[in-house]
Amino acid sequence: QFSIDQMRIHANKTLTAQQKATELAKLIDQLPPTLADGVRVSMQFAELQQLTQEIKEKGGSAQELRNMRESLLGVEAADRLEKVDQEEAVWQNQVNSYLSQRVQILKSDVDDASKQRALNQLRNNSFATKEELLRAQTYEMMHDRKR
Repeated sequence: QFSIDQMRIHANKTLTAQQKATELAKLIDQLPPTLADGVRVSMQFAELQQLTQEIKEKGGSAQELRNMRESLLGVEAADRLEKVDQEEAVWQNQVNSYLSQRVQILKSDVDDASKQRALNQLRNNSFATKEELLRAQTYEMMHDRKR
């Protein structure tokens, strides 16, 4: 019955993502406590992903996203996810700026050795840690594959 009710909630086009999150939370709360805890943990991530995607596909607002997160996970978790979103936005801006400058260097009319020095300097100026450098290299590869 739980799975049927869960599918019915997801299929209901009249509910907003926040309302779906609220209904799913209520559905979990109706389970016996020992079962509810396990289901809650296993479902939350999948539900969060699906409802977040729905909101983004509809062009939903940051407030709508926050409301859904609060309904599904609670205020503290919504706060943490909002902080992660902000950090990710800063990172994306940093990477996009880096990739744009990198393209300009690669298009420049200088020899390969000069390009390589300029790229190394750009990388070192753009990213502070080894982890950031590794992430940036991954973005470089994805960017280069698209071109």
